[in-house]
Amino acid sequence: MPPLHVGMQITQWTAALSAAYEQLNQRLEHHRVCIDPYAATNPAEFFAVFSEYFFCAPEILHTHFANVYEQLQLYYRQDPFSRCEFNQ
Repeated sequence: MPPLHVGMQITQWTAALSAAYEQLNQRLEHHRVCIDPYAATNPAEFFAVFSEYFFCAPEILHTHFANVYEQLQLYYRQDPFSRCEFNQ
């Protein structure tokens, strides 16, 4: 787990990312994924892949993993979804 900013709740971070990691692995069992399956390799790769989606395809996280998007928004102190062309 990366060091969190002051004011971020470890319990909320852990709950959101753990649930999404489980959800991703369950979806992979049924071959229904909108995220690169490499994210399911381990928690560190999950964080890396989801961070990439946060910046490069925020609409996917915002739509399918809203709790993770919210935590990454707090962590990176940005809201890339609000800057998307189709969100204007």
